Amino acid sequence: MPTFDALYSLQSLARQRRQGRDGNFKSRGSAPEFDKLVDAMKSETDQKKRNELIARALLLHNQNVMHIPLHNQVIPWAMRKNVTVPHRADNRLEARWVRVD
Repeated sequence: MPTFDALYSLQSLARQRRQGRDGNFKSRGSAPEFDKLVDAMKSETDQKKRNELIARALLLHNQNVMHIPLHNQVIPWAMRKNVTVPHRADNRLEARWVRVD
């Protein structure tokens, strides 16, 4: 079940690649302190402590420039003035949310 916080992004984009599912990208860099924070996030259930771990990991990520995004996909939608629909973050159209005035 998704946590809707930064864990999955940090785990896949910046964590050192090891055995198992962590670290999707090969990197020559190493950040043991960052990896420990990601590991701790996986099992921390206290929301305040979890948010503190995430904040520390994000700070390390930014200070060390652990990844540089090279592509930012923007998907603009066009429609008539009398048609409205929310643009979901995953770029999927929900027909049930379409409103025609």
